[in-house]
Amino acid sequence: HLRAVLDWPLGSPDLTAPAVVMANLLGQDAESLAPRMPAVLGDEGVHVYLYGKSVRAGRKVGHVNALDRDLPRARRRATAAAAMLTGGATEIAGRTR
Repeated sequence: HLRAVLDWPLGSPDLTAPAVVMANLLGQDAESLAPRMPAVLGDEGVHVYLYGKSVRAGRKVGHVNALDRDLPRARRRATAAAAMLTGGATEIAGRTR
């Protein structure tokens, strides 16, 4: 949106992967995310987005995107990454083309 408003180049709209799955990160406690981050970020194609919100039980504090060629595998990767970060509290949304 900012690129369009500022009249900057918009970038390519091409797909970066045939399948993408997003898993929401639901807060458990403030200490649960940071120590587990290196293991999750070691999986190429998995991207973590934290919103900078204070953590409390059940609050959405971020999400994980997993890109892959295969939707079931992308779903497993997103689920595993989110579960690793939060101790299991996740919601999944997927899309493929």
